[in-house]
Amino acid sequence: MVSVLLVLGATLLALPARAEVSAEGFASECLSAAPAEAIQDTFQRIMALPRDEGCALVGVSTEHFRTEVHYTLDGKKVAPLKLAPTGCVTNPELEGKDFALGNTAALAEACPEVLAGIRKIVGERTIGARTERDPHSRASDLAAWTSRGLLAATALLSFLLVWRARKRERPPLRWLLTAGSGFVVALAVRWTVEPNLANWYTEVLPHQGDLFGRFGPGAYVFQSALRTVLPWTDSTMFLANAVLGALAAPLLVAIIAMRKGSVFVAAVAATLVAFAPLHVRVSASASAHVLASTYVLGALVSWTVATRSRDWTYGALAIVLAASATLTRADQWPGLLAIPIWGLLLDRVERRPREKTSARWIPAAVFVAGWVGVGACAYYGVVVPSKHPMPAAESHHIAGLTVITQYWSTSSVPPYWFSPVAVPLAAMGVVACAIRRPMLLVSAVFFLALAFIPLGRNLNHDEMIGARYFLATIPVFMIISGFGAEICLSGLKRALAELRGSELGARGEKLLATWALSTVAIATIVPAVGAYRTTYTFQDEYRFLREELGKLPDGCVLYQLPIRQSAFERDLDCCLDVPRTPLGIAYPKLKLEMLDEGPPFFPSALPECAAYYESAACSLADNEVVRERHLTALRTFRRQCNDVFGEVHAELLGETRASNHSLNHQFDGVEVPVRLHRVEAKKSNADEGSRK
Repeated sequence: MVSVLLVLGATLLALPARAEVSAEGFASECLSAAPAEAIQDTFQRIMALPRDEGCALVGVSTEHFRTEVHYTLDGKKVAPLKLAPTGCVTNPELEGKDFALGNTAALAEACPEVLAGIRKIVGERTIGARTERDPHSRASDLAAWTSRGLLAATALLSFLLVWRARKRERPPLRWLLTAGSGFVVALAVRWTVEPNLANWYTEVLPHQGDLFGRFGPGAYVFQSALRTVLPWTDSTMFLANAVLGALAAPLLVAIIAMRKGSVFVAAVAATLVAFAPLHVRVSASASAHVLASTYVLGALVSWTVATRSRDWTYGALAIVLAASATLTRADQWPGLLAIPIWGLLLDRVERRPREKTSARWIPAAVFVAGWVGVGACAYYGVVVPSKHPMPAAESHHIAGLTVITQYWSTSSVPPYWFSPVAVPLAAMGVVACAIRRPMLLVSAVFFLALAFIPLGRNLNHDEMIGARYFLATIPVFMIISGFGAEICLSGLKRALAELRGSELGARGEKLLATWALSTVAIATIVPAVGAYRTTYTFQDEYRFLREELGKLPDGCVLYQLPIRQSAFERDLDCCLDVPRTPLGIAYPKLKLEMLDEGPPFFPSALPECAAYYESAACSLADNEVVRERHLTALRTFRRQCNDVFGEVHAELLGETRASNHSLNHQFDGVEVPVRLHRVEAKKSNADEGSRK
């Protein structure tokens, strides 16, 4: 892991030392500047507005991010209307989703119908590739700067530790082989599984410019480092996450070694993590949680080393990695409080002779102080600007009740998202640890509880989509499973020795351990195949477009009806939000845009090449669940998906049937066709659009 962090840190040093980098079409003075093509489209729609009698549009002037729209009334100038990205107008009188208006009073009096049309355009305009942010939040910029500094600090500390480690004794070869083979197997599995998304949207950095990280800027800092040194494609992003996810295996081995576990415990735990369906599927995605969970495990390893060796360079690295995890995904922050607990609660076999209590409590207090500080930074710089609703009080209670039982629920029914062999092994591990390693058991329970309860989520309902929040808990759970496997192995040794009438001997014990490890691997892989192959609706949508968009020529614009719309009660959480996916870096010469909520839906002047993606949202089932949770969305998409073809002539380019498996049963009992159309503006009434 240290070498990987060094590579990331080295690339950081080549990056510009600022939190936001403007690409062509953006302005550095305005943090929420919109793409040039979006501004141009908005201006075209303004120019096409019907005019009040005597009103005339005489010009549009733009300087940096500020735009003034000039009208005259009966030849006399009207005070110009100010138009800019949201947050970039002083004293705004209207703030839409992407743009804000100022100085509207004069135009309201002179040309009220024109202003009403502009208000509608600004209020409805959506830029698909932009991320929501609060441009007024200086704390957001501080969070981005901090995240970049943390990556640099990680690189420097890692370099220092590697340099000092040259003179230290290397770990025993069997531990190195266990860690190395665990990583290789884990990486092979994650790269073999088809890369896809772990959620209905996953934003990644474009080829130029930056995004604001709604749930933490750390992922984009990491991606900017990758983009600097590697070809920036979706394959690069997926490979990076596969490597990061596979690091869970060697990190887990390191934790077990330092907690005085055996090589067999480490090998079993690493094997279970290597093939764990939830961990594999999320690691084979572009989710930022993969990076965040690796930071969490890295912090746990570093802190464990620090508390054992009293080398507080590792302690500093642990705090830096914990902060990086928080600023990558703010939802990781509560669970990080378990890390100092792991340094405090030590079993007798782990304690140093004549160790003073203060030797453990003082470093823990320092860690907690850092945890509080980074939590405050994340709250004001990430959570507040994100405007994401907090979990309901009831959800915390439910999460608390299911911290343990959820593993049985997800491992006992197809597609077996959690390994069916890991859970019974963990049950035996609880018994074994309660007798021999009680503090390790308590530490693991704290880790799980602090990860699940504050977020008010569990694996029972969210399955793979929710599992990304809890990737770091899977290796910790497998530690207990490893101790359970060791108890089984010990019992098996005794039984065979009694049958033989003599001890097995060193060679016999090695053969038995190898057989036991192979049995665990097979028992994990066989049921996991179904989970590896299970797909959600949005994943089939992504797969379809990843193949079909290659049919479009460079410069083509792909349109989609907005998956998020202002009238909806809540997010659908089911259907691909195309502009907010790695498709943007897979096909950088295409433009991925959302249509207006309409009508009209399409721009008044279609580009030379335009395509329309008819998404799964057009096939929402009219069932009790959808009517209860998404009635407005159901009615809206039924109308929009039909009306959109009234504006264009459509030629079908590709079609497939997506899975009807979704988080909230939005497609139960219905087929889910998805289609890609080439579209052109209708030239006459006779030129009707064809929908095939």
